[in-house]
Amino acid sequence: PAPAPDTDTSMAYFTDYGKDFLHELAKIYPDPVMVMGETGCGKSYAVRYVANQKQSIYRSINAHPAMDISQLIGMYRPANQDGHVVVEWEHGVLTEAVEKGMTFFFEEATRMSPEAAGRLFGILDTTDRYYNLMERGGDDIKVHDDFWLVATANPTGNGYHTQALDPALRSRFAAIFEIKEPIADEKAILANMLPQHSSYQGKMYRFILDSRSSHESSINTRDMVLACKLINKGFTPMRAIELAILPKYPGQSEGLKQQAFNHFEAGSA
Repeated sequence: PAPAPDTDTSMAYFTDYGKDFLHELAKIYPDPVMVMGETGCGKSYAVRYVANQKQSIYRSINAHPAMDISQLIGMYRPANQDGHVVVEWEHGVLTEAVEKGMTFFFEEATRMSPEAAGRLFGILDTTDRYYNLMERGGDDIKVHDDFWLVATANPTGNGYHTQALDPALRSRFAAIFEIKEPIADEKAILANMLPQHSSYQGKMYRFILDSRSSHESSINTRDMVLACKLINKGFTPMRAIELAILPKYPGQSEGLKQQAFNHFEAGSA
């Protein structure tokens, strides 16, 4: 079987909806893109797939309000040179990507601080892009032609600790995709991850679908993959769901637990 989706970017694991998204995303490369969607729906996996197809090395970082801007930009660090302590500049992940023409994933961009957002304006322009290192004396870094910035974000509200993007920043993205459904072929993933448990595959798939039709917080593809990993470590499906899924949905845990019981335990004795 093909490798599991968390270790390989294979077209085999995308639905038709997901494949259409990939084709459109590839057409836009290397213009800046925002991909909105629920957590665990496959946003990052899809972008990694396109980056691999474009033979683009990628760097990524998860945004959060207390992020140290030096992680993105860089900083001066002490270094040993011929027995003497000197101070040398070290690029942050964004600066490295800008200079070398890499793909840069800014995960959960709607959680970034205003300071981090302010550093994106120049590199988001599709023409006359610029990148200035104020921390290094105002040096200008040439933005590589192959630099690709992809921001992934959860929708505002629905329990996510996010905030709306500055409209001026949002307007600079060449395209903004909103993922409406899982882009991963979950049946194919289950068949690959549980080859020795064919009966579990259908039960897990139906459990996932039922959770989405009857609960506000739907189980996502990542949750499913993590539960399957526990099953492969010897846990029963019920215990795997209790450990990998239920704690993430405290408001719906009892209902989800009952649904899991109905699929995996009821009538199995």
